[in-house]
Amino acid sequence: MWYSGDSEALAAWYRDHLGLPLVDFGGAILKWSGETVEDQRLTAWHVASKDSEWFSPSLSPFMINYRVDDLDQLLEQLRAADVTVVQGPEHHENGKFV
Repeated sequence: MWYSGDSEALAAWYRDHLGLPLVDFGGAILKWSGETVEDQRLTAWHVASKDSEWFSPSLSPFMINYRVDDLDQLLEQLRAADVTVVQGPEHHENGKFV
């Protein structure tokens, strides 16, 4: 996900030129072929408007979400390595996020 001055036009460019199948929220849900696990392991792709607060408190123009097998265990490892967790964990209908 990243910011765009014209998020709808940029998403349409990816739809028209790279074949991304856009859905109602303006982004794409990409299914991993051959997956049989319960959560169906999806990748969400979306372009946020330039004034979006989704990335807060970061000032970065893009976000990448990584999937992990055990978020709690990873957080323990990161904290043990003196990595600062800026926000979270948060639990949403789409998963857990940090």
